[in-house]
Amino acid sequence: MKQFLLSTILILSLISNGIFGQSVMISQYIETNSGTTPKGIEIFNHSGSAITFTAGNNLQIFQGTNGGACGALVNITSGTLGAGKVWVIGTADLVTAAAGGADIAGTTTQGFTFNGDDALQVRLGGVLQDVFGTCGTDPGSDWSGGGVSTANNNIQINAGICTGTLSNWSDPSLRFNTVGTGSDMTGFGVSPASCVTSCTAPTTQATSYTATSVSMTTASVNWTRGNGNNVLVIARAGSAPTGPTSGTAYAGNAAYGSGAAVGSGFAVYNGTGTSVALTNLTAGTTYHIAVYEYNNTGTCYLNPALTGNFTTIAISTASDIITAGGESATIPSTNIDAGPLTSATGQQVWQFTVRDGGGASDPDNLPTILEDLVITQNGGNAMNDWDVAIQSVDLFDGTTHLATGVVTSNQITFTGLTITAPDNGTKTISMRLSLNCPATNSNNLDGDDFVFQISQGNVTEAASGTSQ
Repeated sequence: MKQFLLSTILILSLISNGIFGQSVMISQYIETNSGTTPKGIEIFNHSGSAITFTAGNNLQIFQGTNGGACGALVNITSGTLGAGKVWVIGTADLVTAAAGGADIAGTTTQGFTFNGDDALQVRLGGVLQDVFGTCGTDPGSDWSGGGVSTANNNIQINAGICTGTLSNWSDPSLRFNTVGTGSDMTGFGVSPASCVTSCTAPTTQATSYTATSVSMTTASVNWTRGNGNNVLVIARAGSAPTGPTSGTAYAGNAAYGSGAAVGSGFAVYNGTGTSVALTNLTAGTTYHIAVYEYNNTGTCYLNPALTGNFTTIAISTASDIITAGGESATIPSTNIDAGPLTSATGQQVWQFTVRDGGGASDPDNLPTILEDLVITQNGGNAMNDWDVAIQSVDLFDGTTHLATGVVTSNQITFTGLTITAPDNGTKTISMRLSLNCPATNSNNLDGDDFVFQISQGNVTEAASGTSQ
């Protein structure tokens, strides 16, 4: 048992030290032959998968100066280094020159001070990936051998070398060849040609974009296939999506936001079909779509994409409430029924109608649902102290009791309602009340009028599934 545990520990130790986890390497190095710049390195991703840098998966460069031990110098915790792409770290002039490279994924400005006799290490997530020279050893003025020197030169990885080394070295020609002098920045921003599997994209892009069955939260996107093996569809709310990176596969999911992120957009479909039914969309939002044919070998995407957009239906804000009459000319002082009232007690004093769409057809396919409302005093009201005059006030849908109001001096509040006007339809509600005895005081005189109103700010709709 003890021997078994020991062997397990040794295996874990090997893995943690990166023997089985190399993903990046130094593919190019420059040390100036004049002044202090340019100086820097190029990091190549040979893993076959995109690498996203985070605090836990950070790219670090260690440097050992003049034979000293290697210590952390650069720490990159954000950005994505695509498969087969490069990241350049160096002085500002080198970063600027590399930024236009065909394979550049990102850059980091770093004022390196190495002078050709310094060692470097590359680590990813704490795991050693590659070494340059030998930490703790001073080679003199430079590392040199086979006609290649690390001082005053631009050197690049030899053809066919596509992984880092964990073995210290003193002869750079074992891994590198000379591109030019230390002022010649040729090659930075371009991946090692022998390490990149070229891919062949389809020759015919998807065509005939359409969007159908668009609702508030769903839509169908359709296209005619080109001649790729598969098709990738990317959606983005508000603006055009970023294109995919060849060599990288993206998992699609028709529920917007659930598929693989592609820049600020999301993969919503990946397959051989000609349509996708999108869900989880937001009402009143424009979605931009990009459709890419691609071939499986090398995951090679065809550019430019077939593009289009659609806008989901917005929730209607046209619903309103209008008076439906039903007012009583007078309310006898003998109307003193106790509440809650029924459709046969108290007296009907008002009717109002809730209109979905405001009396016109709206496109949202939703009813209007009210949950709370407040009735206030309108112009011409003379019965000033409602809480003195009113004993009970209740709302009815036909003969069905909906709620009993809470009365204050100048308003009546109804809560816990479910008043539903069907889509593009109406619902008429009756209000009945009974009086206190007496109903009068110095502010309430016999013959004074009640005048009711419902304003927009005093209505609460259901939290979802309703027009407004």
